[in-house]
Parts: sequence; structure tokens; C-alpha cells
Amino acid sequence: MSKILEILIKVLCTAIFASASVQAELIAEKDAGLPSENYWAYQAPIRPPLPALEHDFIRNPIDAFILEGLMAENLKPNPRAPARHLIRRAYYDLTGLPPTFEAVEVFNAEIDQRFAWNNLVNQLLASERYGEKLASLWLDTVRYAETNGFERDNKKPYIWRYRDYVIKAFNDNKPYDRFVAEQLAGDELPDSDVAAKVATGFMTLMQRDDEPADRDQAHSDMISDIVDVSSEAFLGTTMGCAKCHDHKVDPIPQADYYSLMSFFDSINTSHLQQPNRAWYDEADARAREESAKALAEAWATVDVSQLDEFVKISKSPKPMVKFGHEKGKARETYWQLLQEVPSDPEWTFPSYVPAEYELSRSPFSTPDAGVTVLSREARQDEDYTPVLHVEGPVAMRHEFRLTELPEQLIFYAQGRLLSEIEIFFNGVSTYSGAAEFRGPYVIIPFSREQIRHLTTGKNVISIVVTPKDPKHGYWFDPGFYYNAVASLTVEDLVTLNPDLIGDVYGDAFQDRIVPLVATKKERFSKPGNRYFSVDEHLNAKPGRIHLRGSVHGEGPEVPMVLPAVFTEGAKIEGPSLEAQKAQFKKTKTTGRRLILAQWLANEKNPLTARVMVNRLWQHCFGLGLVASANDFGLLGEAVSNQALLDWLAVEFMESGWDIKHMLRLMMTSSTYQMSVQAQAEALSIDSQNRLHWRHNPRRLTAEEIWDTLLLVQGKLNYDFGGEPVRPKMPEAVLAGSSRPDIAWPETVGEVANRRAVYIAVKRSIQLPLLAAYDAPQRDATCPTRFATTVPTQALTMLNSERVNNAAKEFAAQLVNSHGDLNSQIIAAFKQALGRAPSVKEKVALLELSDDLDKIYFVSRSNLLERICLVLLNLNETIYLD
Repeated sequence: MSKILEILIKVLCTAIFASASVQAELIAEKDAGLPSENYWAYQAPIRPPLPALEHDFIRNPIDAFILEGLMAENLKPNPRAPARHLIRRAYYDLTGLPPTFEAVEVFNAEIDQRFAWNNLVNQLLASERYGEKLASLWLDTVRYAETNGFERDNKKPYIWRYRDYVIKAFNDNKPYDRFVAEQLAGDELPDSDVAAKVATGFMTLMQRDDEPADRDQAHSDMISDIVDVSSEAFLGTTMGCAKCHDHKVDPIPQADYYSLMSFFDSINTSHLQQPNRAWYDEADARAREESAKALAEAWATVDVSQLDEFVKISKSPKPMVKFGHEKGKARETYWQLLQEVPSDPEWTFPSYVPAEYELSRSPFSTPDAGVTVLSREARQDEDYTPVLHVEGPVAMRHEFRLTELPEQLIFYAQGRLLSEIEIFFNGVSTYSGAAEFRGPYVIIPFSREQIRHLTTGKNVISIVVTPKDPKHGYWFDPGFYYNAVASLTVEDLVTLNPDLIGDVYGDAFQDRIVPLVATKKERFSKPGNRYFSVDEHLNAKPGRIHLRGSVHGEGPEVPMVLPAVFTEGAKIEGPSLEAQKAQFKKTKTTGRRLILAQWLANEKNPLTARVMVNRLWQHCFGLGLVASANDFGLLGEAVSNQALLDWLAVEFMESGWDIKHMLRLMMTSSTYQMSVQAQAEALSIDSQNRLHWRHNPRRLTAEEIWDTLLLVQGKLNYDFGGEPVRPKMPEAVLAGSSRPDIAWPETVGEVANRRAVYIAVKRSIQLPLLAAYDAPQRDATCPTRFATTVPTQALTMLNSERVNNAAKEFAAQLVNSHGDLNSQIIAAFKQALGRAPSVKEKVALLELSDDLDKIYFVSRSNLLERICLVLLNLNETIYLD
């Protein structure tokens, strides 16, 4: 064993034992009843007094707190960084792009550097590029991705609207408390708008198994994921441990985890697979309204006296959706065809249906005792329509499950003309009589009194119908509608069934309505702007503890209350659900999530403001005041300057939760403007720079490198927002996909050159350049971007097709705009590095070009490409001082 390996093993073992010892001490303290509830992070922040110091270093309150910490260790802050370093630092931190050579020169020439710096910060905060840069901070935190993960990794269509929402929120300087509320409860806010509803896409970002083996557990796991990410993103608290047992260290009992989970458990996760909302721009909406008015006027001229009940429900139009058995998608349901039948009945099924079915006899659960049953169980994804050739009444039985009771319910039967129908809900007759109108449909609306015979969970509906002309047989396709999302309107009737027009409505409908519908469809064929939002079960069950995290191991019921650890120390009382019930009748939601959002934005909440200003501090300085940005608990990193963190948190809230104000405050401090120069004494005392005696140097992020390459080669497309792009993916990467032909449909043309924030985020595939430079895959929340140093990074920058193409196009651009090699080299430095080359650098490159030309016969174009590639690989290009 080598000496180096022995040392590494000793260091690793020491770290493991030290960590285990700290955890054991914390657990012992908790078991001994020591007051972990009094831990600083669980107390509401109070603005501390400013340190009474006078020093040229102090430009704003931040500097006073930093200087106090440095003086306690006999350390001195670094001097101000050179102007060229500062402008590059500011541009990348606030826009993710480098400054132009001209901008650097203008800034460097300013006499009043303090005034110029303040103006520069304000200018960059007002840039549209600012939101595109700061969005990554949040998208990392909420594990934004545009696919579901798992083996299929299917797309989340239109989820990119959430990404655009985040970018626009930063650009518009949306107050952070509103930003939080819209993501958790945008659909429940009193002044909700489309943007607020788009924001609830936050709750659809989890990984999703398209075909889970256990749907109930899958629902529970998705809700748990929302709880875990919400607690980490907004509260800087890792609560996942409490899913299976009381938290071992932090004072979070398992009951509190499931109490918090109950705020989200009413979310209908089955509706999170496809976008379920739409809106139209103002002009389009107005044209649609006029078209609908013309259609309504024409509809009024048609004799529909036989359809009064149907029209009363559908012409509004009201939102409805089919539920229960869905032809071709039988899940946990089956139909039973009921009839006194001979031993060899004459039943036929369409030829396209599999022939396998089972015959059995069993009692019919209605007052008609003695009726026997012919049952045929529907299999998963089975599509069939039984054709009956039997005289006399025929009955059908259907089992289905409801997670909530509908407020409105319509029964319809589609088939041959019917004369009588009787319907039983769970054995109770709820309808009996003749068909309401002649035609191939029977449509019966149920009253709330009739609906009350349904229950959440398993239900049985039994239907007895009598065919008018049984000798020719008839087909029977029953179903239900209740208020949800897909509209059933007048124009829908045109395409539901061609027979319906002639048999029921007559020529008037054919002549007046059909042409209007056709015109409307032709004019408005473009679908609305789709987006993800959340639906809820309005009669959600009370929360229960899940034993060992299993939804099938139900433990005690838990009340829907806010976690005690966050409310007791800060003396917070949550808003009352009862007081807001009237509002939520309009939003068709429970109101639970709004209560949670209001509590999070409460000024007495101990963590919301602290956690966000810590993220902003980490963004500006490279390391948070709490280094574990998602964990402020007892197992997280110790706070390096609590007084400063509390001062910033209170300042944040009192500023109206103004993010740009906080960034301006941080960046105009002397602390931010320090140089990165190392000090031997300071390194020996504070090697991690927790006291901030210098500014931390950093490598560009993966996205900044990508964008810089595009900018330098003159190809960057600045278009804002919209659908994701998929730049060329190496074939070797696609070869690992189950469907390489469809895994990454390449975007071609200029649109492919958009900023990296608009590149598709697919959980199973990542562009090699982004992966090499530590872009997260977003399977889980990423509170901190770690900058690794591995050989593949240098190899990627030197050998990859992406970087070599950038160097080639960069060189071609220089050849077209500058005549001789000397001027081309100068222009290359200015464009890539924001400065002119030194005499020494220029001479060295010119001598190199002569050698390559004479010895290796390298052409002028290839030579310039090599020079450009070298410039793109310099530390000065991909690191910030």
C-alpha cells in the first residue's frame, strides 16, 4: 500500500468517526430532553444592532458584520479587485455572459469607480439576461426537468412554461413571498391569474413512473416528493427522515411530517401527466367569444324541445369529463351483462375484440332476485362493445371507484333506441322511467339527492334497459360525465355521432349549426396555450401516518397543522381554513395549500427569509453563510455569521421581499468587491474562507461556458422563452437510449443556438459538455453546484466536436472581419477575453505561427483555428477572479 493511500484512508476514517461522534452527541442531547427547539434556526429572526466600527472598508452594513468577524481573528480584508476582474465578475453573476471589450474599457476608464460600480450593478439587474441567469439558481433547487424519469422518461409537455415563469419572475422582481405563494397555491390566490396558475407547475416536477405497480404507493411517493422538496427549497429543512420515524436529531416527529403532507395530499397526481389548462391571447379570446355568440344564436333557432334537460346542462358550455369505465382503458373495473339466459346464449362480439371471456352465474344485486349474471371481465387496455341478440330486458353491472364525490353527474347511454331504463346506485333505485327523448342517446342528469347514494371508494351501478327493437340487437355503451376539464359543447355534438344529427335534430341543425361549427374549427384550429397546473380531490381524506412510509400501513390519524418546531419558537398561528371556505368554492380547491403559503411568507416564520437570502449570498460569494443551503437543521453546517444572516433576513422582509434589493446590497459591498488574492496567514486560520477575507474565485458554470462559446463564435440567439431546444447530441450518447431515433429530436437552424437555460432538460440524457462541467441532472434538488476537476473536462474542451466547431466559426468570423494575422490575434483576445493581448503574448503567437507554417505546413485558417481553441481553453476564459 502506498504512503499516499495510507494517508487518504486515515483522513477518511477520521472524518467518518468525527461525523458519527457529532451525530451521536446530538441524538444523546435529544434523548436527554435538551431544548433543541431553542436552536437559533427555529426562532424568528430579529434585526441585530450594527457593529460599532469605523473603517474605510465599510460601504454598507454587510461590511460591518464581515469586518467584525475578521478583526476577532486578527485578519484583514483583501483590497479591491482590479476593475477588469470586477466587471467580468458582475456580468457573469448577474447575466451569465461576459462583458464586451468596449464595456470593459469604458468601465475601467471611469474616475469615480464607486459611482460607476453602482450604475453597472443597476444596469445588469435591469437586463433581460438577468432573469435567465438567476433562474438557474431556482431551477436547480426545485429539480426542474422536462421529463418524468424512470425507464421511459417521457416528456412533461409544456412544462417549459414554468421555466419561463421563473425567468420572468426574476426579471420582474416579483416579491419573494408572492413567488412562494404562486408556486404552492397560485390557483387558490384571491387575485390568481394565468401566471400564478402556471407557477403551480412546481408541484408537477417530480419523477413520475408512468405505469407503477402500486398506484396508491406511487401517489404517496409523489406527494412525499413535493413535501421533501418544498421543505428543503423554502425552509432549508430536510424532513425526509421523518417519513418513516421521528427525526433522529431535529425536533420533527413523524406525525408532523404527515401533517405537512396533508396540505398536499388532496392533489390529484393522476392529472399531472398531461397539461390540463389553456388560455388564449386577448385578440384570439375576443374572436372566439364572437364565434361562440353566433353559434349560440343559431342554436336558439333549432327546435330542441325534446332535449331540454340536456341543453340545460351542456349549452353553457360547462366543463365535464368522462370517468369510471372508459372504452379501451379498463382499470380495476368490469362490466357484467345480466340476463336470464339459456345455457348456450347467442352473444356476439365484434371481430376486433379478443375472443377470451368467462361465463359465470351470480345473483344480481337489485330488488329483482333470481336474475342470473353473465359476466365478462375487462382486462387492462381492452376495447370491446358487446352486441346483444337476446329478447327482453337486459341489465348491466359496473364497479368503479371514486376518490371524491362529483358535484354534478350525468348518465348517458349510447346505442339503439331505448324505451325504458332503470338505474341503481349501490342497490338503491335512483332513476326509473322512459327515455327522455328519442334517438341514439339517453342523457339523464342526477340531482345531488341522487348522487348522495354514491360513496368514496368502491361503488356499484346496476342498469336495466329494454331494447326497442331487440330482433336486430343493439349495442350499449354507458358512461358518466362530471365537472372536470374537457368541454362537452354544442359543436361537440356535430362529431359525437352522425346519426344523432339526422335522428334527433333534423335538417335545421344540419343546415344552420354544422356550417358554423366547421367555420369555427377552421378559424380556431390552433390549440390554446397549454400548461400544467394542479387539480384537487375536494373531499380529501384526513392525513394518516404511514408506518415505515408504506401507504398500506395506515397508522394514527393526524390533524392538518403546521409543524410545531417552526411555529412554537416563532409563535405563529396559521390562517383559518374555515374562514376562507367561501373563496375555495370558486377555485374548486381545498384551500390547504394557500394556508401553507401564507404561513411560509409570515414575517415570524423562522426560516423562509433566512433560507432565501442565504441562497442569494451563496450565489454572490460562492459559499452560503450556512454552507448546507438545504439544511439549516442540527445536522447541517454551522452558520458562519448568524448576526449577518439575521440582519439580511429582516432587511429582506422589510424591503417587501425584494430580491434585486438584496443582490444590490450584496454586490455594492466592499466584501463582494475584494480581490481573490490569497493570504498565507488567513489561509492558515480560515482555509475555507468562511470569514470572507477574500472573494472566492470560481469556474464558470456549465451553462456559462456553453453560452460563452456561442457568444464568442458570434452565433448566440437571444430569443426569450419558448419551447426547449435540443442541440446536436453525439451518437455515442444516443446509443445508450432504448429508442435512439426519438430520444433527442435535434433542433436545427439558428434556434438551436439559444442560451443553455433553454436547452431541453431530459433526465436520462445530458449533453456531454454540460455533464462534464457539473450541470445537475435534476433528479433531485441541487442546492449547491460543486465544481469538480477531472481530466475529461480538459479533454472535452480540447477535443469535443462542440468546442472545435466553436473555434472554427470563431476563426472564420475573424478572417472575414480582419485582414492580417496580427489584427486577427488582437481581435480574438478582445472577443474571448475582453482585453487586448500583451506584447509578449502577441509575439509568442506570431512566432508559433511561423514555426507551424514552415515546419508543419499548417494553413493560415487552421492556424487561426488552433489559436482560437487555445484562447477558449485558457483559465482566464473559464475562471473568474
